[in-house]
Amino acid sequence: MTRWMVFVVKTIIVCAVLVGIAGGAAVAGLFAVSAVSGLGPKAVMESALAKLQGMVGSGDDKLGNVTANLVSQRGEFSTAFQALESRVERLERKSGIAVPLRQSQKASGFAGTPLALPPVGNSPPPVRFGGAVAETDLVLEPLSSVPKFDYSPPAKADVCLESCQFNNLAAAYKAAKPNSSITLAPGYYPECLVVKKSVLIVGQIGPNGERAQFDSQCSGKAAFVISARQFELRGVLIRDIKVRDRNGACLRVEPKTVTFRVNNIICQNSENGIIGSAAGAVFVDSSLFSGAGAGGRAHGIYINSAKELIIRNTIFHSTKGQGHTVKSGAARTIIQNSVLAALNGENSRALDFYGGGTLIVTGSVLQQGPNSENHDLIALARESRRVNLSAEHIALFENNLFIFDHKPSRCCRWLATGRALGPVIFRNNRLVSINDHKFEGLKMENNQEFATRSDAGLPEYNGELNSIPMPTAWNQ
Repeated sequence: MTRWMVFVVKTIIVCAVLVGIAGGAAVAGLFAVSAVSGLGPKAVMESALAKLQGMVGSGDDKLGNVTANLVSQRGEFSTAFQALESRVERLERKSGIAVPLRQSQKASGFAGTPLALPPVGNSPPPVRFGGAVAETDLVLEPLSSVPKFDYSPPAKADVCLESCQFNNLAAAYKAAKPNSSITLAPGYYPECLVVKKSVLIVGQIGPNGERAQFDSQCSGKAAFVISARQFELRGVLIRDIKVRDRNGACLRVEPKTVTFRVNNIICQNSENGIIGSAAGAVFVDSSLFSGAGAGGRAHGIYINSAKELIIRNTIFHSTKGQGHTVKSGAARTIIQNSVLAALNGENSRALDFYGGGTLIVTGSVLQQGPNSENHDLIALARESRRVNLSAEHIALFENNLFIFDHKPSRCCRWLATGRALGPVIFRNNRLVSINDHKFEGLKMENNQEFATRSDAGLPEYNGELNSIPMPTAWNQ
């Protein structure tokens, strides 16, 4: 008997025992659904277990029939699941408690229902990235009405390597009053900063693209660790941030922060780009993140919780180590005119919106590459224990380009997986080399599908960023 068959049998036996002692019928049914991926009540599992044990007991010569027998069980599982659904529905009506596992079953009811989206403001003109990040004089109005720093560039930097008031950022920060600004001249700064008072830090950019550069970390966390009520960072380059637990970051935002902004920054080859939680809003504008990821737990950006995450005119690419390009647990996430591209990195997914809420993705490019770990570009509400049940659940993907550049050996190229906790709509998008979606309740409207890049009129994929169309190249 092969090891995987032993594992299958042991897993089903444990689940069956746990279901038998769970207590209430609804609790037992729900445990079975969550633990065995929807395999119905105890009787059905015991029937399947008996068949598997019969095959295993007769030797390896019948193992080839395992798949066929499991497929034959699908009808029984489906019938049992429908019975369980009916039972849960009766309990819901009696108790007044809604069970989120049923939301995906109801999602199809949204088909044809007008979608009332929250206002997101006027979209800004698309930003041409070209070969570099947008210039520092590009100022984008936020989508939310939150305070901004008033800033007029000084004639001379506050911090530089010589001939300035300060020759290091730490001294300038210590002397700064709350809600003031610090200007950095280009150069290498072998330091990091823990920010506990509201401050704006602006890096000047030289005529040849020179920036203030940082590669040190504080407290085993990040180059900039933010717990101030309000913080904004512009125009700097942060690179090579790695820590012992492999969860370092260019920037870490702590839960006390109400407003966190970055504009025109570059983050390279670090374990995370941005990580953390905020009490209010996180804004990422006109920036570049590349080469993030480590050990399956670090990502291009990972916001565990916030009222709002807004990403605009920004590129995330080449995430590695099975990290997600963008991972958000914010109650409201908006991605506009941006690029989320795996290229040849070993990322997990382009977008993991694991907790539900409001998600709006417009005018952007999402790409999975030949080394991407998973078969899906997008995952919605896949972490059931972390779903925000009190949030309004809406997901809209409109006027985007989705590309799956793949090896011939890859079997599946799915647009999205997960659960529909509310309406999930893909409208007016272009889908290239995507062969399915594993998502019940997803609504597709006026999308164009292409088998290959050539069919879509796109350049041949070469593993480089220049083979990924920028939003301005097609979203006009």
